[in-house]
Amino acid sequence: MMKKLSLSLMSLLFLLPAFADVEALRIDEKVFVRPFVTKISEQLALQATNKEGGEPVATAEQIPALISINVGCNIPSHSHLLTQEGCRELGLSTYIAQIAQEMKVNGAAVITAPASYDVVFTNGSRSDEEIYQSMEEILAKIGTNQDPEVIKNTLGELHGVNRATFVHREDKLVLVSDVRALRSGEAIWRITPDGAMQDNYHSEEEYLVAFRSAGLFCEEISRPSFYGELKWKMYNDNLQDKKEALGAAYMENNAFTIYHVVKKA
Repeated sequence: MMKKLSLSLMSLLFLLPAFADVEALRIDEKVFVRPFVTKISEQLALQATNKEGGEPVATAEQIPALISINVGCNIPSHSHLLTQEGCRELGLSTYIAQIAQEMKVNGAAVITAPASYDVVFTNGSRSDEEIYQSMEEILAKIGTNQDPEVIKNTLGELHGVNRATFVHREDKLVLVSDVRALRSGEAIWRITPDGAMQDNYHSEEEYLVAFRSAGLFCEEISRPSFYGELKWKMYNDNLQDKKEALGAAYMENNAFTIYHVVKKA
């Protein structure tokens, strides 16, 4: 039901040179997330190897690497679950705390999260005018219907969109056009390359607070995009499979935020 819910704990060697199962990533994740994780993996490998041939500076066991790809958006800000053992606290902070518990001192983790919730990312197969016209028709078709299956199936009729975010306002589902209108932990609907799904919105600030509370230090934040038309055109022009094309919104907007965190002594 929810993609990539498991947290992958891998040794450093298994991270090089890329993901063990790269095909599990969506196309824009392969383009923007995978290179960052590869870079971090290579940096950790250098830390684990003494260039002068002596004893390693650190072993793979001392520097475990955890990867969490867009898991946080499936987690509410704060909630409780009743079990036979009692009441369990759930939420983004709890999830990040669990990651921290898995990490050893000097351990590193890469955590990615969806971003630019107020941007419609397309595959470039249709004009923006066509996309927004179709979106209006689909939202009108949903109307005030609150049935998750109806919403999911109807949003799934929107073709050419890789990522877009919707939220209920005054009993109707509307396109998010200003991310500042979203509340942390708020339930949202998102279109992804895998179809429409229910998620929870978390701001960058909420992630940073969760890291600090868990005792993690955020060494780097990456907001990858093509950073202009040149690289965007080069990417699309060199594609053998045009189904993997990415629309113009990817030129200047980051579909993901990538956090590199470490556990200090």
